[in-house]
Amino acid sequence: MRIGQIFRYPSNISVEPIVDSLPNWYFETKSPANNSWSAVKLDSGINSSAIIDGSSQGVPFIAIRSSPHRFGSSITPWEDIHRPDQGYSRYFGDNKPGVLAANQSRGNKKMLDAFIKHSGSKEDRLAAPPILIFEGTSYEKRVKGQLIFHGVGIITRAELVVQRDPSSSTTFSNYVYDIAIFDLTSEHEKLDWAWINARRNPELNLQNSLKLAPLAWQKWVEKGPAAIPRLRRNVITRNVVKEEFQKPVPFSEDSNILNFIYDHYQHRKLEFECLAEFVTQQVFSKQGISYTTGWITQGSGDGGFDFVSAVDLDPVGAIRSSRQVVLGQAKCEKLTAPTNGNDIARLAARLRRGWIGVYVTTSYFSVPVQREVLIDRYPIVLIDGGRIASVVRNFLFENNISLNELLDQLSSEYKNKIGYGDPDTILNY
Repeated sequence: MRIGQIFRYPSNISVEPIVDSLPNWYFETKSPANNSWSAVKLDSGINSSAIIDGSSQGVPFIAIRSSPHRFGSSITPWEDIHRPDQGYSRYFGDNKPGVLAANQSRGNKKMLDAFIKHSGSKEDRLAAPPILIFEGTSYEKRVKGQLIFHGVGIITRAELVVQRDPSSSTTFSNYVYDIAIFDLTSEHEKLDWAWINARRNPELNLQNSLKLAPLAWQKWVEKGPAAIPRLRRNVITRNVVKEEFQKPVPFSEDSNILNFIYDHYQHRKLEFECLAEFVTQQVFSKQGISYTTGWITQGSGDGGFDFVSAVDLDPVGAIRSSRQVVLGQAKCEKLTAPTNGNDIARLAARLRRGWIGVYVTTSYFSVPVQREVLIDRYPIVLIDGGRIASVVRNFLFENNISLNELLDQLSSEYKNKIGYGDPDTILNY
């Protein structure tokens, strides 16, 4: 299977190669001829095949599955992140509110056992299960029943976190996993399922199956964690995010939020600047960066920026050299077309040495615009519509308020936030 390939995951097991014009998951992952192994199912978030009697290879694989259409719901209030082009995934475990500790849920047990092996000796790495990464995706107006393959990799970090159950507001512990996705260039971006079948085969041993593994996997088994940076997937368009990853999944909670925001501000776009500054504050603060709110510029003659704020990278330091001005640009734009690269260049032209720009849009950034920002090394944070929706959803969930309440509150503050002056004065706040 190829990275980026979409499979049909039908409700009933089928042996047909194609189902609803897509490759059939069950056909692509079928067992070798003359074997009656059970079908490979991805019905849960964390999945694996049973170890066949007589096998000495241990767990053959772990397949994780994200369901973006559920993000923000009572089932999945948190959000997995998959960036296959940058060789990175961040995946939340399967613990739920109740009496279990985070390390006792079925899926977390599997992931933690795998993490121990991924972090261990060469013998541990040889026996470690690969992590296969899948995400639900829409296709031809079907929200459910499709999976996109993001790649194969290993767990590099397991962090214990506290989450809140939206239905009861109670908290519970869970794990979140950072996963390095390996480069499959030598395999032409394809994972040969024969390797997975070999790991399931009780007649083979680990050395036999390793011969069928991707080259990057074999190098990792041999060299260990130090080799991961060189083995991580990194396509030519490094750090460029595709259009579909900047938009909410259609018909999801995030999609509803973004559409509501656009409709709310469509005829009062100046007030969107208040939301853009709020989202910027959330983005920086959630990452532990000290953020100071400044002012919103007047609608006419704003000079190429819409709000002024500041960040401090060393807030406890006695010498305040770590404080920097932030200039923000806010664009409430149609969700179906990319934002204008000229506006980004205009913002960049207003930045003085050391200043940081933030460009917030309900739209998305085209690949050429992203490349220009990267090539010219503009110090601009790009916040697309999908991220706006995600940030707002998390805030609504954590503070138990409605979207209407948040937007009304921001609108009521708009006039009082309008200010004037040299942006440098924010450093004295």
